[in-house]
Amino acid sequence: MAGAAGPVGRLLKAADKGDEDTLKRLLQSGTDANAWDAAGWTALMKASLSGHKRIVNLLLTADRPAQPMTANKLGKTALHYACMGGHHAIAQVLLMYGADPFAKDSEQSTPLDDAAANGHDHIIAQMQMRLPEIRLPSVPDPPRLQLSTVDMLEVRWDPPADDEPDGPRRVEAYGLQLARIEGGRMPSGEAAWRTVGRRVASRHCRIRGLRPGHAFVTRVAASNKFGWGRWSEASEVMWTLTAEEAAAAGGSSSLREALREANEERRLAETKAASLELQLRKSGRRADAADDRLKVYRADRRALRSLDTDVLTALETELERAIAGVRAEKNDRVRKVLAGQDDVD
Repeated sequence: MAGAAGPVGRLLKAADKGDEDTLKRLLQSGTDANAWDAAGWTALMKASLSGHKRIVNLLLTADRPAQPMTANKLGKTALHYACMGGHHAIAQVLLMYGADPFAKDSEQSTPLDDAAANGHDHIIAQMQMRLPEIRLPSVPDPPRLQLSTVDMLEVRWDPPADDEPDGPRRVEAYGLQLARIEGGRMPSGEAAWRTVGRRVASRHCRIRGLRPGHAFVTRVAASNKFGWGRWSEASEVMWTLTAEEAAAAGGSSSLREALREANEERRLAETKAASLELQLRKSGRRADAADDRLKVYRADRRALRSLDTDVLTALETELERAIAGVRAEKNDRVRKVLAGQDDVD
């Protein structure tokens, strides 16, 4: 460590500017290739961010070579900065010299996360080709609206299809972004999106502090130990309530009660689905989705003759109603409450 005017400062400046002659002279005079400044930056980090591959090679092959796993005060390594700058050739060299593609900085971001955050998809593709064990999460379906008030949207989403709850691809967290609909037009460009949830552990989130009567869209991305996957498509348009709509609802408690009842129906329907799945497993038949279970049941009733037909029929009826009607009933309840019809069945 030394000041900017000393040999270490000159070494870092030469690496940043791609000045090979100055860098060679400093290394030959005994300046340590692993020296760092007050912020923990090394010459290798500077060259990796600036895209100077020849400087990177000089530092890695010096008499006392630079160490690619050195991290600065932000927890970032040279590979983080190569990925951040979109320099895939430098990233490949760093990997050859032992850089860790899964190293996490102080914000738990990997080099692949930095590549994704800066739009360098080619870096991700190159690293995945070189390291087949890198398996980022697939893209989740867009979030869906669960609850809307005058200043809040509650959204929920499903895990990506390749989530492995007990395996190496287990999703560790989700990121959530929000964009406002301006002039009836969907957001264009990354600048329109703002992050409202950085590392959400659950699959739902309440977005507060929104303006009444405005339209928004949301999107979600998943993260596992390898890094962040891509953002989902934008959700359907979601509206916050106007003050008039909230007043017509007879107060938030009335709206909340209607939604609570609808959510309770959903919970009961899911219980019925689980019960039907158990019955099907006992019969030797399995299916992955609730509606698929019904198709199996209808297609081959002979496999279920040993079961109580009346019970299965009742379960089937309940499940059909849950799959086809719970969302419609929930929306209908909300519409009735908003219209001032508080006496909802």
